[in-house]
Amino acid sequence: MLERIKARDGEKTKLAVATLTWICHSERPLQVDELCHALAVVIGTVDPDPENIPFDGYIATLLSGLNHSR
Repeated sequence: MLERIKARDGEKTKLAVATLTWICHSERPLQVDELCHALAVVIGTVDPDPENIPFDGYIATLLSGLNHSR
């Protein structure tokens, strides 16, 4: 799965890795909207940038195959 993620273009790879990082390091399971807002926060700031909030379907596409990995 990680090889598929790394094979994508730079921005998609960056967002997919950030998504996995948030999922793995969260203290509790995140709701989809919480994850999308967390991904929109720019490092060095505390508030999400509304223009950077990905929609949940896009996150699912980036991580396709996550639940089918062997």
